[in-house]
Amino acid sequence: MTVTVGDPLDLNAVVHHFAQRVDQFTRRGSGYTLERIIQLSATCIKFRPLGSAGSYIPTPAWIKHKRAVINGQNKSDNRCFVWSVLAGLFPAREHTYRRQNYAKYETHLNLDGLEFPLAVKDIAKFEAQNPTIAIHCIAADSKDKSFSILYLSPRVHQRDHALTLLLLDDERHSKNHHYVFVKNLSSLIADRSKYGHRSHVCLSCLQVFSSERVLKNHERCCSLSTADRISRPGTT
Repeated sequence: MTVTVGDPLDLNAVVHHFAQRVDQFTRRGSGYTLERIIQLSATCIKFRPLGSAGSYIPTPAWIKHKRAVINGQNKSDNRCFVWSVLAGLFPAREHTYRRQNYAKYETHLNLDGLEFPLAVKDIAKFEAQNPTIAIHCIAADSKDKSFSILYLSPRVHQRDHALTLLLLDDERHSKNHHYVFVKNLSSLIADRSKYGHRSHVCLSCLQVFSSERVLKNHERCCSLSTADRISRPGTT
């Protein structure tokens, strides 16, 4: 839930929502009964409103060396969202930054009625028109080398294609932004982990885990209801 000065945190609503989730779990025939709560944790993340994203912006050096993203050089249009999605669906073997590698696949997407550059708030519209694709969108903050969760599809674990996009900021023009495709989320934020081997990242909070098993256990606790997960702005 979003908390602002005019819309403060309603703890009663939180407790009510939790009670509903427990009731749903027990009514599904789980055979379990809640006896006590050992620990509760809350994740607070800073709201970061953003508009739309358009033409090419170079990848910051601190991200580029990770070799974790594909930055399409669309210098003549504002459809970086489209090229980034297609880069995830139809990986190019070489020259992955070239828009020409993906333009031939554009008809595979339903873009009817969408305006480009595409605003983050309109990603849900794109998903509604493309029912096999789920988008996880984050942003980079070069100042403290952190990442922001801008949007998390409520169907990210259900659809055939779950794609992570990174929204870059133009340091010279604060209103300019640019989507790139994240081909390896683990590599992008792995240096935040103490583990030397491949890490596993929770899409809901960007925490890093040493094994897929630990991640799955965490996701069961971290997962939110569909309504809560449609838009997750903030930093981590």
